[in-house]
Amino acid sequence: VYIVVVGLVTANSLLLGFQDIYSRSGKDKQHPMKGLVQAIQIVMFFIGTIITVGILIDKSPAALLTGLGASAAVISFIFKDSLMGLIAGVQLSLNNMLKVGDWITMTHRGIDGVVEEVALTTIKVRAWDNTVQTLPPYLLISEPFDNWQAMRDRGGRRIKRSLNVDMTSVTFLSEAKIEELRNDPMTRDSVAHIVTTTEEGRTLTNLDLFMRVLMHHIDHHPRINHTMTVMVRQLQPTEWGLPIELYCFTADVNWVPYEQLQAEIISYVVALAPYFGLRMYQAPSSHDLCSIHAPHH
Repeated sequence: VYIVVVGLVTANSLLLGFQDIYSRSGKDKQHPMKGLVQAIQIVMFFIGTIITVGILIDKSPAALLTGLGASAAVISFIFKDSLMGLIAGVQLSLNNMLKVGDWITMTHRGIDGVVEEVALTTIKVRAWDNTVQTLPPYLLISEPFDNWQAMRDRGGRRIKRSLNVDMTSVTFLSEAKIEELRNDPMTRDSVAHIVTTTEEGRTLTNLDLFMRVLMHHIDHHPRINHTMTVMVRQLQPTEWGLPIELYCFTADVNWVPYEQLQAEIISYVVALAPYFGLRMYQAPSSHDLCSIHAPHH
């Protein structure tokens, strides 16, 4: 019994030493080994316990294992979470679906944060408010989740925003209006390189020219990833107006720079629209209603 115990302790120390060396090498972030090590520990100590009991009662360990075969269903039920966690952990690792440091989201489960630990029966995720969320590994196999690490690796984070244009403000451009835009300090540089007619030589609308200016602005922006899709398009008109969608990817995928650039682009669009005679549509506010009913002097 003493030899079995010493052998188990030694094997466990070697196993933990291997895990420590593996984690220090940095490979643990790509392929977490903690869950596999825990599974090996469970199997190792289970076999050690069977051998120890066999020695104490003077029975063959093989006979004990045969007897335990009839109790396999009960044992499987007891270790259900561990077995499911082991299988899920192997699938996550082999398919490269998850690793430490990945940003994952499961909206329907309220999971949104960075993976800190991948163990046999639990995965720990640190949310953005610094709380720790714990979930079983098999949940990531049985239910869909978003892994944002691919976005970080590609070096582009998507901006997909739309603004509604009041359709009653869309008109054909006159030569006088085009000349005014070319001379105005706020729009001169934007319109200078834009073709102001269609491919057939027909007159553009103020919305068409506005979209071309936005496309030029985004396509030449230094903080946009120009290896990915850049597009300004119209969406289906609704009772709220004609949506104009900006679709592009930022070169900096970090949260704060991404939000700053997105805000700058949207603010630019809103501020530039009146120069083209366009009105951005929004639901009337209390200020609008007060303006309507205010007495005129």
